[in-house]
Amino acid sequence: MTYKLQWDLSWMFSWPKDPSIKQDDDLIAKKINAFANKWKKDQSYLHDTDALREALEEYEEICQNFYWWTKSSIYFWLMTVTNKDKEIKSAYNKAQDFSTKLSNILQFFELSLGKVDKKNQEKFLADQSVAEYHEFLRNIFVQSRYFLTEKEESLYTTMSKTSYQNRRDMIRDFLASEKMLVLNEKGEKEEKWFFQLHSLLASTDENVRDDAAAHINNVLEKYVDVAEMEINSILEYKKLTDEVRGYERPDQARHLSDWVSSSVVDALVEATVASNNISHDFYEFKAKLLKKDTLWYHERNIPFSPVGSPSSTMKFSFDEAVDIVKKTLSDLDQEFADIFVKMLEQGAIDVYPQEWKEGGAFNAGVGKNIGNFVMVNFNGFARDITTLAHEMGHAIHTELTWNTQNAVNYGYGMFAAEVASTFVEKFALDELISRVPKEEQFALRLEWIQEAIAAVHRQIACYRFEQAIHEEYREKGLVSKEKLWSLFQEKMASYMWPFVEQSAWSENWWLHWSHIRRFFYVYTYSSGLLIAKALQKRVREDKSLVAEIKKHFLSAGQSRSPEQMFAAMGIDITDKTFWEDGLHWLRKDLEETIALAKELGYL
Repeated sequence: MTYKLQWDLSWMFSWPKDPSIKQDDDLIAKKINAFANKWKKDQSYLHDTDALREALEEYEEICQNFYWWTKSSIYFWLMTVTNKDKEIKSAYNKAQDFSTKLSNILQFFELSLGKVDKKNQEKFLADQSVAEYHEFLRNIFVQSRYFLTEKEESLYTTMSKTSYQNRRDMIRDFLASEKMLVLNEKGEKEEKWFFQLHSLLASTDENVRDDAAAHINNVLEKYVDVAEMEINSILEYKKLTDEVRGYERPDQARHLSDWVSSSVVDALVEATVASNNISHDFYEFKAKLLKKDTLWYHERNIPFSPVGSPSSTMKFSFDEAVDIVKKTLSDLDQEFADIFVKMLEQGAIDVYPQEWKEGGAFNAGVGKNIGNFVMVNFNGFARDITTLAHEMGHAIHTELTWNTQNAVNYGYGMFAAEVASTFVEKFALDELISRVPKEEQFALRLEWIQEAIAAVHRQIACYRFEQAIHEEYREKGLVSKEKLWSLFQEKMASYMWPFVEQSAWSENWWLHWSHIRRFFYVYTYSSGLLIAKALQKRVREDKSLVAEIKKHFLSAGQSRSPEQMFAAMGIDITDKTFWEDGLHWLRKDLEETIALAKELGYL
């Protein structure tokens, strides 16, 4: 079967001249203005349930086609991901400005709902005629204490692009523009863009790895002074907005947006830090496998071959990757596989690296009437297959939510998102392992442990780094590049020491970590893996539970809080022992992998 391996956006619009772009923008603007004119005058929905129901249904209809982004802004954003044409960037900026203006018009509705008095809040949450909106309303009522006035919120939304988003994206764009000659595995010099260099760190050739690492460091060193100013501006922006809104701690806004209490996240962080000996033991094990006393910072992800040396012999075609992921999904539920095939046929998955394309991978579910898009950078490695499965976990979660929920419940917080992706990813790894010889099975198991350590212990170390730099800024008014170096290396060492060297030149490797500029969401990789592991264990024991996972979790959207949806499946995320149990199972996976290494004679 032939698939489209680049995004096909032609069904949306046609750049550069397409009158339907303006027509689509005008139509959604007309609907938003009509809604605002009606309900700003008629505020009966703040106390009358029938009026509330009518207003919510009209709001939901708008959200089907506009969820803070117009279709045109989504279109131009997707084009900027793989194309740095300045005209496209300009069109994107204009589309975003238009979206922001519409958002400012529309935001009065949720701000007004936040002012509903306690008596009417209780009445609305008890009335079954608006039952499908209860969680939406409850979340607004909880967060309303941090709302500003409509004029202040409009100013905040308008200024966030210049005060925050442009700065956040600036370093990424600087790095993406860097192109250099680097050593390839043929011993020749080859041109690579900055975000292509990271794949070379897993090369079989130590000279290739070291050369790539040196070039990465040179680029980061080139921009470190700019990044120091950039990150301090972002920290100041966050401090000021938190103060104005009244948040008690820098990460509180994230927890509220994920619908989890700070105490749940604190328990997860505490349990993970207490188990850092798992990652210490892993890196000791990895160093022994590679016949090294210690690993350099850039060597921590070197793959391991059946003969005991770094290897990249396991390469796969994209057709093989599709077969593995499709088989994984169909074994779980045929609907999962159908969604995957549909996205491939529609050109909703951008597969291969290309000039100017961003690094990494993501899923962007931007509305049922707009689209669901996946981006990966497939190079043929085993990790690329599990990454594809990971992003399809997000995409399936999104599609099932769209098929089940009303538009105001389409979304889901990061806390829930990373469960779906990790759940699918691990089953894809199991399918991959079943197809290779025993020695290569070991290499894949080792890689999964490595990825799990990165998802759990590394991301919590990053979370603590974020906490530390926000605390430093709020106490001192500046975080110098020297302090950024020391805090970064301190938190990285906490989970890797003593078998991974915090190399003298690795102090700048915080610079391209985009996560820290998006504020505190990295803990969700840890929570996602541990919850997914609990669900995987149960599905292996009883495959019929997939139907329960679809019903209570993958189709729930924002109709329930994470505590409610996981409780329905017997998981209590408020209990610290749940996290400790998950970490215990991670320890067990490591011990089994070490035992297999001994059995195969690698130790």
